[in-house]
Amino acid sequence: MNTHLTSKIYNTDIYVRLSREDGDKIESYSIVNQKEFIKNFLKNKPEFKLHQIRVDDGYTGVNFQRPSFIKMLDDIKAGKVNCVVVKDLSRFGRNYIEAGKYITNIFPFFNVRFIAINDNFDTADIQKNNSQLIYVHFKNLINDAYCNDISVKTRISLDIKCRNGNFLSAYAPYGYLKSPDNKNKLIIDESVSDIFNWKLAGMSALRIAERLNSLGIASPMEHKREIGINYKSAQKTHFTALRSAKAVTRILRNKIYIGVLEQHKTTTPNYKIKSRTEKPKDEWIARKQHLLFGVKKNI
Repeated sequence: MNTHLTSKIYNTDIYVRLSREDGDKIESYSIVNQKEFIKNFLKNKPEFKLHQIRVDDGYTGVNFQRPSFIKMLDDIKAGKVNCVVVKDLSRFGRNYIEAGKYITNIFPFFNVRFIAINDNFDTADIQKNNSQLIYVHFKNLINDAYCNDISVKTRISLDIKCRNGNFLSAYAPYGYLKSPDNKNKLIIDESVSDIFNWKLAGMSALRIAERLNSLGIASPMEHKREIGINYKSAQKTHFTALRSAKAVTRILRNKIYIGVLEQHKTTTPNYKIKSRTEKPKDEWIARKQHLLFGVKKNI
């Protein structure tokens, strides 16, 4: 690796990344450890002038749609940065094609020097030793394969949990809470309104919505916030805007309220594509929970 003093000054960005989704080892790849490792490498190398420390904590390596990376790329395009240093190639990215594109095409186009310390890779040395580039392509391929392996194991694990009746969504449905003893189990939330009692009494969905609004009973979204759940939604935040006949009908038709938990409804084509598509209904996983959304005495 080229570490000799040079007359050229490199405006350097330190880039660090961590994501449990990629199977990263938290202890050895922590953000703090990466920063200190790179800073120690740059110490006593006056040709490297630190510009920014870029941190993407919790972002996958299978794509480069990461906030800090995008900001760094903007500064590279603006001519503010001409060197990027990472702990190793896996911290830079785990997508074989995308990582290679940046290292062999985009960075050279903007005259950016790229250094992966643990992999002993420095683009300043490529002309002297072209075999380094072959090694990088091979290492990126390994990182990509590792991420694919983690993805397959994760899918299998989630599938098994679904089939065992574990609840896997981030938030419990309206009328239920996650058990404090087991976040994958649901318990009934006794504080919610008795929509089903009103329906059994002969009220229409529209009439139920009107009654909920007139009583000032919080919507499912607002109820989550009231009980301390940090819940965000693109919907309007005022409960009256959400209490409609359509919203009530959606609750009445949801099988979770008769104790049937349906999961595994959507999927992604592969670990590199995050946009989800709906699966055929015969591929959903449904399990009886014996958690009826209580039919109590009339309100």
